[in-house]
Amino acid sequence: MPQTPIRITITGGEAAGKKTVQAGLKSRLLALNSGLKILTMHMSDYALASSSAAAAAVGGYDLERLAGDLEGVGGDEADVVVVEGRYMLCSGRLVVLFSPPLFSLGKARSAFVVVVIRDSKTRSLDTILDEYVRYSKPAFEQAILPTKHISDIILPAGAEGPGLDLIAHGVMDDIKRKRNRQSLPGILASAAHLQLPLTLSEVDLTTGAPSYYQTA
Repeated sequence: MPQTPIRITITGGEAAGKKTVQAGLKSRLLALNSGLKILTMHMSDYALASSSAAAAAVGGYDLERLAGDLEGVGGDEADVVVVEGRYMLCSGRLVVLFSPPLFSLGKARSAFVVVVIRDSKTRSLDTILDEYVRYSKPAFEQAILPTKHISDIILPAGAEGPGLDLIAHGVMDDIKRKRNRQSLPGILASAAHLQLPLTLSEVDLTTGAPSYYQTA
């Protein structure tokens, strides 16, 4: 039976640091094994329209086409596929493709500041604020945040801290087991069985103790 790559999705609200987490995870994986074939994908490449209202709505993206493209990536093309996007866990077809789903919370208080800095060169502050309040914030509260419980791993601080190092080592273990036709690491398998999300606690991660994970 042909091998399939390990698929990881990174989701969260606008300016939660999804692309930063994606790039950081790729960097850490390549540091552990420079020969890995890592494919990165972005939900934004599957947008159906360019308006702010459409971009903020789950219906503004062709998630079925994205799922189809993911299913078409074989183990000969990539060892790991890392996909980021705010609505990655809003599609049942996508959810079953990923292990583990990561939910990046970033630093919520600075999210709007990031949006302003990012978009202020092309749009006025009034326009940015209006679109954030009318579209982005409601989309996060109504569609994105409710998918948090589906995630296997939650990153409270986004790419900051040693969380990505832990995940990268876990992925490498998965690759070794996959090549040996074995199952996923026990800690993720147990969490999935119990249907409990795993929160990467900033406090626990700094201790270096075995209890890296804290159930939410």
